[in-house]
Amino acid sequence: MPQFFLFAKIWDAVNDPIFGVIIDRSKPKSGKFLPWVRVSIIPIRITTILIFAMPASLSLGIKIAWSAIAYVLWDLAYNLCDAPVFALTVAMTENIQERTVLLSIGRVGGMLGALIIGLGIPLLYPIIGWIAMAIALAVIGIATMFPVTRLAKERVLSRKEEAPSLPEIWKYLKGNKYLFIFYASMIVFYLTNSALTVGPYFAVNNLGNAAAYTPIMAIQIFPMLLLAGFVPALSKRFGKFKLYIISVIVYVVFSVVLYFVGYSNYPLFMVILFLRSVGSGLTGVMMFMFTPDCVKYGTFMTGERAEGVTFSLQTFATKLMNGLAATIGMAGLAVFGFTA
Repeated sequence: MPQFFLFAKIWDAVNDPIFGVIIDRSKPKSGKFLPWVRVSIIPIRITTILIFAMPASLSLGIKIAWSAIAYVLWDLAYNLCDAPVFALTVAMTENIQERTVLLSIGRVGGMLGALIIGLGIPLLYPIIGWIAMAIALAVIGIATMFPVTRLAKERVLSRKEEAPSLPEIWKYLKGNKYLFIFYASMIVFYLTNSALTVGPYFAVNNLGNAAAYTPIMAIQIFPMLLLAGFVPALSKRFGKFKLYIISVIVYVVFSVVLYFVGYSNYPLFMVILFLRSVGSGLTGVMMFMFTPDCVKYGTFMTGERAEGVTFSLQTFATKLMNGLAATIGMAGLAVFGFTA
């Protein structure tokens, strides 16, 4: 049965670029990206419920198969929305500052949603159960996605009447060197960010209990929420690229300081962790803001426009670096002799 999950993870990795090609090759009459977002609303909710609706009476093997198949279906439904909703920004406006504002609002909303879900689910599911929780999340998801499908407008249209061919898409990718440079650098950068993986183990074994991880997690998330609303003004003042470099430097410097200071002085540890989180928070907010620029550069260099492929590579890189960071974090625990 582990083969099911192996297939699920392989599918999760490769279907993003495939779907990106489908987006760029299709020509829906009502827009290039919004139709995909609209189509995704119901399938995402149905497959979310399906994941949690597994009958308890099933055998272990059937449960494993159910989980893997439900995840594959959910991932397929989610991909109908993921790359298109990010790519929608380049179809809404060509103004760089306006795109920065749109992406900042999206990141704030995403982080708030993740925070609410992360805090709310542990409190509610013991009371109402997993299936009721999944249904409630499905209803909330429909309510929050519906305004985008009705109010968003695609104003910037592709200059070509025909969809790009596969050779044209390949030409676009080969000519878009900064797309690969940026996401390769992001993958390398996030390989060092294993804090989310090892954090709970650190709280239990170094601070004494699992509850100690809650303030650590909060102090890492808070700067991201605080700074996200200021990113448009900061990027306008300093320049988007310079602000990004500054955020990476802040993150690296205070990571090194945190390593040498340690955690014996807990108040000092939390202060340094907060300052480190300012850098990582800015980086986390800004990491998706360069993809629209890569779209413009690729179009300028090749004459082709392939937003779907570009933004699907963004989602692919995000999944890859999250998976690799978790793997490296667990491998690091093993190398240093950690045993549960």
